[in-house]
Amino acid sequence: MTRDLAPAALVFLAAVTLADASGREPSREAADMPCDAEAAAFAVGQRYHEDVADEARKASGAAELRVVPEGLEVPMAIKPDRLTLWLDGDGTIARATCG
Repeated sequence: MTRDLAPAALVFLAAVTLADASGREPSREAADMPCDAEAAAFAVGQRYHEDVADEARKASGAAELRVVPEGLEVPMAIKPDRLTLWLDGDGTIARATCG
């Protein structure tokens, strides 16, 4: 029975995480897909700049942004509402992922 509740629990946690400051819950669609890395793909190949990163975050629908320079080890904690921009050694955005 516990396994049957796991998908519902994940949806609930996503909805709670995405609730905005007004306390309203997001739409079901937002809870299912809080970050869309493909929408931020335009940033790949560009030099990192705060403006580009913020535009990518907004386009992806993510609530949070994490920037990871090449060689930096980061915790792999999964956060469905976070966009991660991975930089190469020159400070160019090499890839954009969610989680």
